[in-house]
Amino acid sequence: MSIYDYHRRLLSSDVWKADEMSLAPKARRQLHNQVQNRFQRAPGVYVVGELAGHYYHEESPLDVIISAPKELVEEYRREADVVNGYALPGTGHPVYFFIVDASVKPALLADKFGPIYDVGSDQWIGKRVTGITEMTRPEALLQQIKWRLYKIKEFDEQPYPYEWRVLGEALQLISTDERSRLMDELRKVIARLEQNIGSVLKSYNDPAVWRNASTLKTLFEEDEHEDDIREFVEKNKIPSPVVLAIMNVFRYDDVLEQIAEVDEKLQRMEDLEAEKRGVMLRSITGSPHEAPAEIRYKGARYKKASSATVRSLRRR
Repeated sequence: MSIYDYHRRLLSSDVWKADEMSLAPKARRQLHNQVQNRFQRAPGVYVVGELAGHYYHEESPLDVIISAPKELVEEYRREADVVNGYALPGTGHPVYFFIVDASVKPALLADKFGPIYDVGSDQWIGKRVTGITEMTRPEALLQQIKWRLYKIKEFDEQPYPYEWRVLGEALQLISTDERSRLMDELRKVIARLEQNIGSVLKSYNDPAVWRNASTLKTLFEEDEHEDDIREFVEKNKIPSPVVLAIMNVFRYDDVLEQIAEVDEKLQRMEDLEAEKRGVMLRSITGSPHEAPAEIRYKGARYKKASSATVRSLRRR
């Protein structure tokens, strides 16, 4: 499939009005009721994720960030656990609330996770790109990866619980340099997350926690089965913050590895096409050597990207 097969012309009518600048009445009522009942002191409410863009489906979640005063973050997370997963009335879209400290500014959230919609002010924050080019930019792909993995960190204890619907196709539409830039940015994220593991471990004085953390990292590196990893964690009672910090690194590393595999395949196809074009030019000119500048320029000008389908990016 092409990435454009996933693209919707308009934002979901279950959530948005046709102008894409304000929420549909039922979505606004749902969010208003939940905020009034559970998050009354929230200074900000923001729609983010798939339903804030044009790449969604009938069961895409309605993801909502709740900005919370620092002293209420944990309380609001418990409240969110009570209602997370219930569908927006009359739709197949489950609603999830993500609680963040109010010290994190909305512009920073949008820079990290992609454009967000401020429910209180009825305004979009961050760079919105409409039309079919929305997800054909390295920065947009990086934002999608960050949001997906942030969500998984909050809700799913499986090591690799995701399936990427769009990323594998989008990689075919960006240049080699852009793919390289995307991978470099992911490596920077992984380096920061590696440092975070050390910070988390420093809060535990038990040597057994450190030893088990080291073994857990080895299990991930050796690509052990998910059941074996879960059994090791439960048997040794490894603290959840340690497990999540380690797991987060390897989730990012897994995505990077798969992007690198797709990149390698695309580069091989590009090299084969370049070689074929060289053979054709030699045939046209009757010379086994370099084609005339005029023909070489024309060949480069009309170069087309490969239309071969690379498998969707997903966990093996």
